[in-house]
Amino acid sequence: MKIRHEIWRFYFHIYRVNGSIVVVLKSRIGTELQKKLFLIHIYSESPPEQVS
Repeated sequence: MKIRHEIWRFYFHIYRVNGSIVVVLKSRIGTELQKKLFLIHIYSESPPEQVS
C-alpha cells in the first residue's frame, strides 16, 4: 500500500511495512541534496497476544 499526498511545501508517502504504518515526509524546499527525510513510525497493527 502506498499513498502520496501533497500538503503545502511538503509531500509524504504512507507505507505499510510488516503490519506497521510508516510515513515518509520530504520537504520540497531547496535542492535535492538539501531535502530531509523523516521516518515516523505511527503504530503497529499487530494484535495483542492472547493468553489462555
